[in-house]
Amino acid sequence: MQKFFLLFFFAILSTLTYAQDVQWKSVSGIQAMGRSMASDENVPLTNLFTVNFESLTTVLSQSDASDITGFTLDLPLLEGKIKRFRVIPSAVMEPTLQARFPMIRTFKLLSIETGQLEGRIGISPEGFYGVIDINGREVLINKVNKKDNSLYAVFRLTDNIAPKDLLTPLPCGADFSEHAGEITQEDALDERSTEVRMRHFKVAIATTSSFVSDINATTIEQVLAKIVQVINQVNLRYNKDFAIQLDLIDKTTNLFNMTKEEDFFKIQNNGGNLLGPSQEFFQQKLQAADYDIGQTWTTWCTDVGGVVSGSACNNQSKARGISCGPTNVSYFLTTVKHEMGHQFSASHTFNSCNGSTQQASQGAYEPGSGSTIMAYPGACGPDNIAGGADDYFHVISILQVREHNKAYATCGYFAEEINHIPEIKLPQYESAELTIPKLTPYELIGSATDEDNDNLIYIWEEFDQGNGEPLGTNFASGPLNRSYPPSANNHTRMIPRFSYITSETFDIADRMPDATREMNWKLVVRDYNSLVGGVGIADFRFKVDSNAGPFRFTFPNISSDTAFKVGQYVELKWDVANSDKAPVNAKYVDIFYSTNGGADFSDTLAIRTPNDGAEFVMIPKKATNGRFKIKGNGSIFLDISRQALRSVEPDSAGYSYDVYPHNALLCPAEPKDFIIKGITWKGFDKDVKVELVDGWPQNTIINLDKQILKVGEPISLHIDTKDVTEAGFYTIRLRAIAEGQDTIWRYVDVEILPSKLEFKGANLPLPGSFNQNQVQSFAWNPIPGADTYEFQLSSNPHFDNILETYSGSEPAYHSLEVLPPGTIFYWRVRAFNRCFDGPWSESNTFQTILFECNTIGALGLPKALSSNVTAPPVNVLFDISNSTGVVADINVKNIDISHSDISKLKISAISPTGKEIVLVSERCAGISGMLTSFDDASPLELSCGQIKANRTFKPQNPLDEFNGEQVQGNWSVRITTLRGGSSGKVNNIDFDLCASITSPPIVKVNNNLFKVNSANSQVLENKDLLYTCDGTGDDQLRYILLSEPAHGYFTLYGQELHQGDGFLQAHLNDWAVRYVPYDPEFEGSDKVELLVRNDKFAYLAPESLNIELNKDNTVSTKPEVQDVSKLISVYPNPTNGLVSIDMSDIKQLGDVTTTVTDIAGKVVLSKKVSNNKIQLNIDTMPAGIYFVTVSSELFFSIHKIVKL
Repeated sequence: MQKFFLLFFFAILSTLTYAQDVQWKSVSGIQAMGRSMASDENVPLTNLFTVNFESLTTVLSQSDASDITGFTLDLPLLEGKIKRFRVIPSAVMEPTLQARFPMIRTFKLLSIETGQLEGRIGISPEGFYGVIDINGREVLINKVNKKDNSLYAVFRLTDNIAPKDLLTPLPCGADFSEHAGEITQEDALDERSTEVRMRHFKVAIATTSSFVSDINATTIEQVLAKIVQVINQVNLRYNKDFAIQLDLIDKTTNLFNMTKEEDFFKIQNNGGNLLGPSQEFFQQKLQAADYDIGQTWTTWCTDVGGVVSGSACNNQSKARGISCGPTNVSYFLTTVKHEMGHQFSASHTFNSCNGSTQQASQGAYEPGSGSTIMAYPGACGPDNIAGGADDYFHVISILQVREHNKAYATCGYFAEEINHIPEIKLPQYESAELTIPKLTPYELIGSATDEDNDNLIYIWEEFDQGNGEPLGTNFASGPLNRSYPPSANNHTRMIPRFSYITSETFDIADRMPDATREMNWKLVVRDYNSLVGGVGIADFRFKVDSNAGPFRFTFPNISSDTAFKVGQYVELKWDVANSDKAPVNAKYVDIFYSTNGGADFSDTLAIRTPNDGAEFVMIPKKATNGRFKIKGNGSIFLDISRQALRSVEPDSAGYSYDVYPHNALLCPAEPKDFIIKGITWKGFDKDVKVELVDGWPQNTIINLDKQILKVGEPISLHIDTKDVTEAGFYTIRLRAIAEGQDTIWRYVDVEILPSKLEFKGANLPLPGSFNQNQVQSFAWNPIPGADTYEFQLSSNPHFDNILETYSGSEPAYHSLEVLPPGTIFYWRVRAFNRCFDGPWSESNTFQTILFECNTIGALGLPKALSSNVTAPPVNVLFDISNSTGVVADINVKNIDISHSDISKLKISAISPTGKEIVLVSERCAGISGMLTSFDDASPLELSCGQIKANRTFKPQNPLDEFNGEQVQGNWSVRITTLRGGSSGKVNNIDFDLCASITSPPIVKVNNNLFKVNSANSQVLENKDLLYTCDGTGDDQLRYILLSEPAHGYFTLYGQELHQGDGFLQAHLNDWAVRYVPYDPEFEGSDKVELLVRNDKFAYLAPESLNIELNKDNTVSTKPEVQDVSKLISVYPNPTNGLVSIDMSDIKQLGDVTTTVTDIAGKVVLSKKVSNNKIQLNIDTMPAGIYFVTVSSELFFSIHKIVKL
């Protein structure tokens, strides 16, 4: 609103403040030459204007310096044009300096339409000048002759730098040793704050007497006028790109060497030799606090165009900057901007310049010579890129200057006026790693908004750092694409440019990638705010796959010269070139049509059609310069039909139509609407009737909202597949009928995904299997409609201890981990597709081979390992005197050895009989140390790269040669030094001795149909469910829910049970388990899958408990068990060991059982009590969460405690 008001105010005020006496008149070169004056200002004479200088001086010099509204003024532009600007006084001199020289004035130019900064102008007794930004390129206004203040030339800055004036053979001599470090990809984010203020730096300029002579000056004012002109023009770009304003200090006039005789500088035409004297001169004339940045300006130099070996704000070097050659206006302005850029730590941005030593690796983001201010455009011979120089800073320069200013946080000062950085938005793509095919065009798209409603200027710049490769010779890394000037339309950039694609012209500086690599880009958004420039930067990256591409049209192609008919169904063809396969994975494409040669592609012909190389599309309009565009759906790569195509109306009246989209994915929960559009020609006015014919599966809801098709009144085709069970691919046929016309058929291809993703069963290992290998493969039946699967393996039924996971498209997973023996494991699977995520399957279980293992730690560690091969081997002993039985399996685990080269060692296991098995010998040269285990069951051969990663490998010789030996005896691990020179120590070794065991079976006594009254909860009794196992009491026999019932839920003492929870046989005996129906009206069947086990190795699964819900089933008469948790106190909690239970508030105690279970439901303590106050000792139990259950026939309570 504020900006709108100011613009409105300016518009009204302009009628009062327009400088009517200032009139610019375009004149020809011949007319100018008639004035008998040569151009001693070295400017072009092709776009000339005259002005009444006295009137211009009056208007500008008499304006109020504090006026923030300004006045309007006409100024000349290119091609003889005149444009009106808002002129606002804007000083570049300190107030005291301005007061001393009131006739030297500077101003900024604002757009009448937008209020944005567009240029800067100035005036002095030496004449008028101006710099105006037009589409990212600067245009200068400069007088033609030093003695004539009324004749001016208007020209592009870059057009006035003659080839002889380019940096070759006079390069910039920058020294980057003091400049900011390398900018990383992460540094390229927007500034943390959205606010930006102008940062003012005090600048001081010294001159040599030769500089004074070159500009024909004889007075201080004349020298100052020239310096003010250059600084004023530099500020235009520094304001916009860096939010920097350079202000000339009052004492700068003390630095002017007016005559050769009094000149401090004895050598004036060698920039390198001037660096030291420049700093020395400044230190003699000024205090360090007087200025922030300084330069010495001199005549043309024989060694460089300019040179810097210092840094702004660095008191030891901030005047080590030289700019040479003031006689060419454009050249000198460019040089000063470039060299001051170095002083603010902006490095060179070109990647290669004909062997130049001035290439800076930290800034080499432009191919070849580059084109921006900090590059060497036109100066690099074969590395020059076409188009010459551009007057703006590359994004790497902006980032480097920002870093410099952060490093010198107290240097300069900030103005009060606030602008806001534009907020950039980039498209979000489905793929986490967007990949495109090689040698394929692509387009980058972005947008931005601005809090201040400024009109925004965009530029996409590649951000891949080069290594100095000559132009066009880098492929797998470095910059491929040049920078183009920012503009309001450059929020989208096509690579290469549109005209190069359609003409198949190769641009060496704007290449399509043709190698597997990563591409990094930055979208840079400038707002050209009149107070201070705001620059937003956003990062975008993608990858290129050299095994895919080029993706391109094959029909129509560059040789196609076909005249299509409006309404014709045309088959477009393209070379898919592996773009449909990983990693590009563009399964679909979008197709567009342009009638204006590609200025825009406003007609969408197909969206998300399969990327199969062919598609029929309807020609919608007449065109003399038509083109097709095909683009990867959800991607950035594309192609444009090469030849301009014609489309004409058929000879007789008629119609055509099409259905949009042609293809679709139909999800059960998301009905889809298609649009049927018609076109006619030559006055066709008959009714067109559209009909659905066939092609959809049973239970599809499909209809048209109307049947008569008219131009501009599309028909909606509605499809709902919520009740469809037959997933698959279908082609729906439609036809249109009209009097006197042929029937026209159209087709819609749809993929219908199922309404459920139900698990179809495990087949490896089979559910409930036991004695399974310790290294497992898992497989399950494919789930119809699944795109991918997720697998989880856990050691507990709650899946809160995930051991392994897998995500992929195959219904199988092959583990490489060695699982412990005699252990029950749980695994589950769920499926995903493009419509929704499926539920987890019920828990599938298996038990590994029944070994009972004893892990024994070594004695007497650590032990030193000698570097002497004659030293006796180190024997690490294990105490196995208390173990008996026969060896069934041995593993040597957690071998932790510190050693500078383990390849000099042999490690063996020794049995009590003296049998030696070598585990590893002379492996992994140069590896220092190991942390690993050896197990015959491991599928992994020894990997030197992972020998310190605590992995388990196969031993060099199998350990099963020990099987059958007696467990008891002196076992050891022997470490022998085979080659000397390296010492170390043994930190740890563990020995796993495993013996085969057997387990009594679990026997089913009762597993009857559990009958439940639909309107009531029902106790689950042992007459319904009863299993036994020899040697196992009812308080040790556990049931675990592998699934959950669909129409109700189970409770234990009133607490709801979920998948993974469990209960004891003793709970069934106590009537503590109930089934609660969800819906009292439901009648039918239900089911739950159970695992039955004891506290050792007995195990049976899955066992199905079938449930019948019926309103006529008898309700249980068993007494309700009351929850008395509020009447019982359990303390302290947390506890270190002793737990007190106070039941004093219970009136009738009866027979009470207290049970402690761990978080997995395993009973760790059970005790019958008769007193109302008892203590339990859990001191020996591991720290963790436990549950204390107090129960009788009449009541129960459950309390969670924490063991410290």
